[in-house]
Amino acid sequence: MAFLKAILGFVCVLLRTLLYGWIPALIRVLRKLFAELCRSWQRKHLSGRRGKTSPKQCVTLSDPAVKRPDPLIYDQYYLMALGFGVTWDNPDIWLEQGGVVVPPDNLLPDTTYDVVARIWNGSTEGSCVGLPVEFSYLSFGIGVQSHPVTPGPREVAVNLGVKGGPNCPAYAKTKWKTPALAGHYCLQASFSWIDDSNPYNNLGQDNTLVGVSHSAVHFEFQLRNAERFAQDFRFEADSYAIPRLSPCGEDRNEVPARARAIDRRPFDPITIPSQHLRSNHPLPAGWNITFSPANPLLEAGQEITVHATVNPPNGFTERQPINVHAFTRSGLAGGLTLYVQAS
Repeated sequence: MAFLKAILGFVCVLLRTLLYGWIPALIRVLRKLFAELCRSWQRKHLSGRRGKTSPKQCVTLSDPAVKRPDPLIYDQYYLMALGFGVTWDNPDIWLEQGGVVVPPDNLLPDTTYDVVARIWNGSTEGSCVGLPVEFSYLSFGIGVQSHPVTPGPREVAVNLGVKGGPNCPAYAKTKWKTPALAGHYCLQASFSWIDDSNPYNNLGQDNTLVGVSHSAVHFEFQLRNAERFAQDFRFEADSYAIPRLSPCGEDRNEVPARARAIDRRPFDPITIPSQHLRSNHPLPAGWNITFSPANPLLEAGQEITVHATVNPPNGFTERQPINVHAFTRSGLAGGLTLYVQAS
């Protein structure tokens, strides 16, 4: 009997809802519709631009309306992550003295130079006004500590125009007085932008050393583990150098459409031209390079001196670039470019 009463009660509630429950819901809908009609009528009678503003406090811009810039520099870490060969002789960073370019391997101690960084824009629509470019230097090596340039300023603001337009590239320049201790140093230029469409190509590094070939050529550089845990390091070497640009009008290999797409993500796969593939630039025949230690294990924060010995073939009479890259399990730790030139 109790079960039947429960069933009967449920049926009564269901019938009451079907017959009368829709009336309060309809009233709520009509009230909301009336309020929207009132707001629409009021907006139509507003003057000027007040009638065109959004009724919402927070307005989401549609993607076609957002013009995002892509400030960039020759960034070895980003290019190698894509599979490109790189040189640590950065084409976008150089030193000048009295307006004359000075080789980075021929610096005088305790001397003031102009450091210049060339900044590009990969976007044809978005520009950067007041892009802050930060300069620093490292002792010659891989993973070593960064120091601000002095007397500076350390940070310089530039106005970067759109690709193909005025102010692209833009040039950031500051003063740097070399340390009193003679040696080789690595220059860095970096920047960040709040609406950068690709924030991974914003660090350029210039790290080179020249050695004269008599027989074997010996180099030394510092290697530091900048992480908070121990790491194994290994070294790889290649002979990649940025090729000369082909004259205008000559046929060039077209970059696939997916690589040119505006909405391409920074690490989407692209087809790399053969002349830029690192695998296509091994050490030339007859060359070899050894490292001591060959596979160092460094504790957190530990720094050591690595000795590199380059053996050119007999009869070598030119200038040969050798790029040295250090890797850990996490990926690229850094690198440098060694130049061997005949005596």
